[in-house]
Amino acid sequence: KSARDIVTMFGLFYGEESGDPRDGEFITTLLPLYKRAGWNYVALEADQRLDKYVGTTQLESQFRAVHGDHWLTYALIVQKAQDLGMKVLFYDVPLNDIAHGGEVDYSIVRGEAQFLAIKKVFEQDPHARVITVGSVGHAFNHPVEKSWLEPEKVNPFGMFLNDYVGASKITRVMLNSEKTFIRLIEPQKR
Repeated sequence: KSARDIVTMFGLFYGEESGDPRDGEFITTLLPLYKRAGWNYVALEADQRLDKYVGTTQLESQFRAVHGDHWLTYALIVQKAQDLGMKVLFYDVPLNDIAHGGEVDYSIVRGEAQFLAIKKVFEQDPHARVITVGSVGHAFNHPVEKSWLEPEKVNPFGMFLNDYVGASKITRVMLNSEKTFIRLIEPQKR
């Protein structure tokens, strides 16, 4: 979209226990273009505790133990990003780390917790340009319903990121491999 962008958010449609390798394949084909344009981070929606396994032979087994077949979507992205010299990190926060034994509704605080992980990247690297890959529900820049069954609105990761870096510096892209559907998520006024 713009040479001024510092964040591209790929929003994927997937279930809790499965990923789609076609999403990973598509994003992987774009990574060399991003790298040439100066993008230097790839952040994936997965448990932050997996960061310590990036670049090791243990990453796949540790990832699968926590996120199952989402590895099928992320494996190619991780490998290509590393091959290109991009930094790979995970930005999701484990339920127990922020729910305080059930005293806090995880779905309400999760978006901000995810944002704080990415905010650290920008604080540590003023030249950071970050590609995020995660569930489409986290990419929006306005409150969204918790789920189909729970209409209560929550503030997603993308909303906090939007407020931090500015809407003009973020591109949001939805992918749906099964329908080969790709579109930009348009900003919505809150």
